[in-house]
Amino acid sequence: VETARRLDPEKFEVHVCCLEDSSQLRSLEGVCRTVVFPAERVNSLNGLRQMVAFRKYLARHKIQIAHAFMNKTGIFAVLSSLGTQRIVITSRLNTGYWYTPGWKLFFRVLNRSTTRVLTNSKVGRDIAVEAEHLSPQKIDVLYQGVNAERFRPDAGDRAACDRLGIP
Repeated sequence: VETARRLDPEKFEVHVCCLEDSSQLRSLEGVCRTVVFPAERVNSLNGLRQMVAFRKYLARHKIQIAHAFMNKTGIFAVLSSLGTQRIVITSRLNTGYWYTPGWKLFFRVLNRSTTRVLTNSKVGRDIAVEAEHLSPQKIDVLYQGVNAERFRPDAGDRAACDRLGIP
């Protein structure tokens, strides 16, 4: 949400596409284009239909960069972009606790069609390099952005802090 809000609209036409609706997605209405491609599972008939619809959406809007933040959307973005010139960026935002031999192999194959992989820590990068045999040159570490204004001393609910004894 913060990334979509902070990208310069003079430089980027931002579209946020999700596999399910949420209040966070709805909070972006008016900031950027939002759309849902409802797919509980990517490896299903409905998932395939939604992937085809997403591919058509990307083509119709001439979207040049697809950045997926989670594993399921990473699969969705890579497979929807096969055979195109689109830049596909996927993310590894955890320590790979979910890796199984099958997932490792699957992501090794998908990574051939991935332009870049972003991690939010050096540990995440190292795990992706080892588990997925990714070239370290294909990975960028970008630490999570936080809107620090939300945490300034006068931003909180002063009465609630007083009731709880929080200075």
